[in-house]
Amino acid sequence: MTTLDFQGRIALVTGGGKGVGRVVASKLAQRGAHVIVNYFHSQDEAQRTESEIRSRGGSVEILRGSVAKPDAVDAMFDEIARRHDGLDVLVNNAAYSAMRPFRELTERDWDRVVGTGLHGVRWCTLAAAPLLAQRRGCIVNMSSVGATMAVPNYVAAGVTKAAVEALTRYLAVEFAPDGIRVNTASASSVDGAVVSAWPHSDVLRPLMEQAAPLGHVLVSPDEYAEAVLFLASAASTGITGQVLIVDRGTTTGYAAAASYWKYARTEGRNDPMPERL
Repeated sequence: MTTLDFQGRIALVTGGGKGVGRVVASKLAQRGAHVIVNYFHSQDEAQRTESEIRSRGGSVEILRGSVAKPDAVDAMFDEIARRHDGLDVLVNNAAYSAMRPFRELTERDWDRVVGTGLHGVRWCTLAAAPLLAQRRGCIVNMSSVGATMAVPNYVAAGVTKAAVEALTRYLAVEFAPDGIRVNTASASSVDGAVVSAWPHSDVLRPLMEQAAPLGHVLVSPDEYAEAVLFLASAASTGITGQVLIVDRGTTTGYAAAASYWKYARTEGRNDPMPERL
């Protein structure tokens, strides 16, 4: 058994029917986990994910429930306890985004973004904790670099993700006596539907690609999912309360000095250091 082997483990991925959640669920199943794919609105996508995992020989079930409703969360975890009597991995992936400037956000926007992205994490963690403690399981929360960088039209989600990262540290300490590890996997813009959903994505995409010194390409869903699996695996048993960033170097600040780096690596590499910059 390797450190990235999930044989015999039970994993729940909230919002796991589409996007990065779907990739995470598929990879967990490929490595031996029985995966519970949670969904609320996206029933068709969840059923397709279930069929795809089964067609590859994976073990999977789908479970409907809104993480933004505490009663629904309690019912979902009661069902998991009834079916499996425990849980090894909780991936808090479900999210809601309102891509608007601060002045255009409504109270309903804030309620939905925070309700799903922060309170949903909180409620799922509370409900999952007794099941995870039985197996010394782990929690992986999902975030983005918008938690620490001001990204246009991302204020509600960015503030919510920042709160999730802070919550991760508190939960890591709170649940350490139970043997439960809590970490966050964060990413810059992820290729696919995530980038396409952004306002003016045709402008955003080349800018984000230029900002990534590692290959000048966006983070792929596979790359992000692999970080989630690492944090959920036996390879990271000494890690808790941390944020692992997958961004191809975007947050190094490369974009701000991209022209200089290009010059330094080509024409200017043999130039003497100027006395004053």
